[in-house]
Amino acid sequence: MKESIKLTVRLFLITAIAGFVLAFANSFTSPVIKEREKTQYEAALKEVFADADKFETLDEAKLEAIKTKIKNIEKIEVAKKSDKTVGYVFKTLGKNCYGGDISMLMAVNTENQTIVGFKVLKHSETPGLGSRVTTEEYA
Repeated sequence: MKESIKLTVRLFLITAIAGFVLAFANSFTSPVIKEREKTQYEAALKEVFADADKFETLDEAKLEAIKTKIKNIEKIEVAKKSDKTVGYVFKTLGKNCYGGDISMLMAVNTENQTIVGFKVLKHSETPGLGSRVTTEEYA
């Protein structure tokens, strides 16, 4: 009995120390990761809608009104060229996919109402099968 209490206390101390070390490391890496994700997102926006000079996030109230009708939309960016709206980029989330959710961007040109770009941002599909959605033949 005395031995099991010693083992329990040791195990608790080891896991507590490991938890503190992980939390400490996370406090340094979290801002770096968020900045990298932001940079990658901005590059993906430019990739799917190359004609745009800048992107502005759609007003939250308008986004919420759209989300009531189309639940898979997470974010909408207004694509602008010389301060004129030339299209929209929709960040969507495909739910209940085989390997998990699929996050993607789809760009639509307002002039002729066509899809001008598409990019899968994140997926966890089966390598070699479902992951082919990121290849050029599906873009």
